[in-house]
Amino acid sequence: MTMRNDYSTLIGELKRGDRKPLHQLYLQYRQSFIEWATVRYQCSEADAQDIFQEVMIIFYENVLSGKIVSLRSHIRTYLFGIGKNLISQMYRSNKRSQVLEEEEWEAIPDMDQWMSDQDLESQDRVKVLSEAIQNLGATCKELLTLYYYHRFSMESIMNRLDYRNTDVAKSQKARCMKKLREQVQQVYQQDGI
Repeated sequence: MTMRNDYSTLIGELKRGDRKPLHQLYLQYRQSFIEWATVRYQCSEADAQDIFQEVMIIFYENVLSGKIVSLRSHIRTYLFGIGKNLISQMYRSNKRSQVLEEEEWEAIPDMDQWMSDQDLESQDRVKVLSEAIQNLGATCKELLTLYYYHRFSMESIMNRLDYRNTDVAKSQKARCMKKLREQVQQVYQQDGI
């Protein structure tokens, strides 16, 4: 693998299906990316790790699709640039997902029926749903937000959350929805709403 600004050999190897250079890049820049992201952007280490995996996927897809034929900058600069964009998207997404509107979450199948107008007042529904969402694990929160709020496809979720295939992503979504329903029911019963 060439370490100067000529990455044509590396790009050629990746295009031919050799993933070894990708693995080498991953090992070479992973830790420095995590340190950079956690210090510069105050990301959690887990978020920085997830983002770096996404960076490598995007880089690889860009090579395979022909978006990258050559690099004018150092590869580290290119990878960290992708990471910076993903971190910005994550922060924008987190701000938006913190203020979930009732209408957006009512689109969840069966939630309309389960939380009908006769059972809950509008403000109570939002309160119950917000509490239930906060009690979900980070992975379930992210998956459901990506699917219902941002309208990501199962394939996009599979890639972003590093699932083996779309069936695994669908199964995880079903488990998360079950957990959300249980959380809503638990809050509903505790508060006597």
